[in-house]
Amino acid sequence: MTLAGGAYWVFLDDDVELKADFLAALIGALETDTRLDGIAGRVTNYVPPPAARRLWQCCFQRGPFYDDRQPVYWGQIRTRGEAPIPVTRLSGGLMGFRASRIAGLKFDEGLRGGCEGEDIDFCLRLPQGSRLAITPRAQLRHLKTMSGRIQEPPLQQHSRVYTYLYFRHWRRQWGWYSWLNCGLGLWALAASLRRHSLAPWRWWRHGCRQGQQLALQARA
Repeated sequence: MTLAGGAYWVFLDDDVELKADFLAALIGALETDTRLDGIAGRVTNYVPPPAARRLWQCCFQRGPFYDDRQPVYWGQIRTRGEAPIPVTRLSGGLMGFRASRIAGLKFDEGLRGGCEGEDIDFCLRLPQGSRLAITPRAQLRHLKTMSGRIQEPPLQQHSRVYTYLYFRHWRRQWGWYSWLNCGLGLWALAASLRRHSLAPWRWWRHGCRQGQQLALQARA
């Protein structure tokens, strides 16, 4: 980002497979709608998680913790003419911005490895009033590899990511964060009963401690 030039900057992961017109569709959306500051493509090979997981997300990921990208990826949200769909956050491996809107902005270098949540953090630090969207015309497949990704239980990862985002950006949203932790506690309880082990409780608490520590380092 220090060396990049041009009017648009595009971020891509090395485990994505683009349709031939992906970049043209991505940049075309920014050129067509000058009100947009950032744009992402649509992942076509994501499938909805099991019903129990979707129900958990619907119940407990509320307020700022709701991830409005996922229904677009799952094909649950469509627009007439495939117009860009407004969202509050973009995915790091398939997003583009007007360079003028992110000049001087950096990713949090305290987040190491394949850290989930760094893309949300980046979007939350955009200038106030920035408009983001996903264009269904720019399509790609995400061929997830584990290279560079942290190997850990999903419960621990989820706890770390959203605790980091809470302490970094959403501290006034303590009610929604408390409600999310009620859900995480139920997740830990169900996993403990299924495994006959208290390990899930430790994953939950460890993830929360990690997230808080990362946020404090970033704010220092």
